[in-house]
Amino acid sequence: MPDRAVESGDRVRFVAPPKFPDRVTGEVMALEQGLLQVDRKSSQGGPVVVPIANVSSLEISVDRNRQTVLGLGIGAGAGLALGGLLAWAYCDGPDNLCDFQDVALLTATVAVPFSAIGALLGHFTYKDVWQEARVK
Repeated sequence: MPDRAVESGDRVRFVAPPKFPDRVTGEVMALEQGLLQVDRKSSQGGPVVVPIANVSSLEISVDRNRQTVLGLGIGAGAGLALGGLLAWAYCDGPDNLCDFQDVALLTATVAVPFSAIGALLGHFTYKDVWQEARVK
């Protein structure tokens, strides 16, 4: 059973066949006279009005989590891969003067900034936490 009623200003996602068979996400502008008005933002097509009776699934965003750790992991992985390739290219050949410390230092020199950039980008990226909702 849904815990929370949808109110104006809430971030929601819904499915309302036949007009909206795919999930639509936006901010509730109004909920009156059996109609749900949602602003999908101009990049997603603008506002829509849907009869509440057509809504088969309705969820509300109850929290937004930053993706800092995920960004850090992705940046570190990319940095390690690129650093390893650079170390391999630099140290490959008959005049190979590289030892393990040289390879590790070159790899870390690339991986650390990539990790920091990934964490920074992840810090400004959010993922919604959704909960089933009801219309009041």
